[in-house]
Amino acid sequence: MKSYQLIAAELIKEAEGFVPKVYKCPAGFNTIGYGYNIDANPLNDQQKKLLNEDGTISKENAYALLFDSIAKYESDARELIDFDYLNDARKALAIDLVYNLGKKGFEKFRATRGFINMGDYNNAWKALKASMWFKQVGNRGI
Repeated sequence: MKSYQLIAAELIKEAEGFVPKVYKCPAGFNTIGYGYNIDANPLNDQQKKLLNEDGTISKENAYALLFDSIAKYESDARELIDFDYLNDARKALAIDLVYNLGKKGFEKFRATRGFINMGDYNNAWKALKASMWFKQVGNRGI
């Protein structure tokens, strides 16, 4: 695993917190572990093995599920922004944003993505702060 992927996993873990059982996130999706949206990303057979018999998940297995999904969110971020030009911290933040918003959600952040692609990170941040998403997540978006 690359250093920015580890950073992204830690950012997500800290922002999402851990819940061992399926719950409804603020957007109404079934979620488990460290904010893993199982409605948008149904568990495959291998991932289902991470669950306990009662449908809960341990912290260790939730972390494994998070790591398992990092590559997918990185791939999605690469499709939406000039990912390779970012430093490791910005790559991690991009993965975190796609994890939080989903690919379709981050697609809607055209101004933010445009600023990122121009290397104008100050205005990218301002565009994020002005979004409804930021109003919903508050300090988690910092």
